[in-house]
Amino acid sequence: MSLSGERGSPAVSRFVQQSPAGARETRSNSETTREWELALPSEISDAARIEITRAFAAQLVKRYGVAADEAIHAPHREGDQRNHHTQILTITHVLSAEGLTDKTHILDAASTDGPEIEAIRSYWAELQNHALELAGQVERVDHRSLEIQREEALSLGDTLKAAELDRYPELKLGPAANAIERREQLVAEAESRDYEPLTQRGARVHTNRQAKALFVEMRERLELA
Repeated sequence: MSLSGERGSPAVSRFVQQSPAGARETRSNSETTREWELALPSEISDAARIEITRAFAAQLVKRYGVAADEAIHAPHREGDQRNHHTQILTITHVLSAEGLTDKTHILDAASTDGPEIEAIRSYWAELQNHALELAGQVERVDHRSLEIQREEALSLGDTLKAAELDRYPELKLGPAANAIERREQLVAEAESRDYEPLTQRGARVHTNRQAKALFVEMRERLELA
């Protein structure tokens, strides 16, 4: 699961420049918003997705003293039906009882942005895992990089888990490729044949998913044995 704190879109930034936050900026290229884009588990309910999104937004407000606005997006009907995601927009100035004050720099400074993002990613993973547990799901989210997870598995002597993690992070297909692959999956299902990806990116994603599924199956068999 990915989490990023990106700059607001140009349209949003233009709107905020007209607000009190924008009025406090003196440079035309000053950043007045930050966008957080997060993938939501498809295995939980709509209500649970709303709950963890609001909890994450509330944590941003509490941690940085900013205002936040969230929007949850359902998968496109022609895309990957697991692609539930949310976008949270926060201002970059602290909001006090007297109004907007100083700009927050903790997520911009080289000495503090890394640890802060890591802490926020960890909190987002906790929210997702709690929701998955309540939904009776066995899958869990790990916010750490594949490399760190693999090193931990090797240190514990779990070579099978390490082999499972010896792969590239899954690519995002994007709307166009998603639509193409989704249509092909439906056609393959209707014709009772195996699905074969049509795009290069789709083929890489499909191969990674098959490899992951194979390792999961191997692990389950070993545990049963």
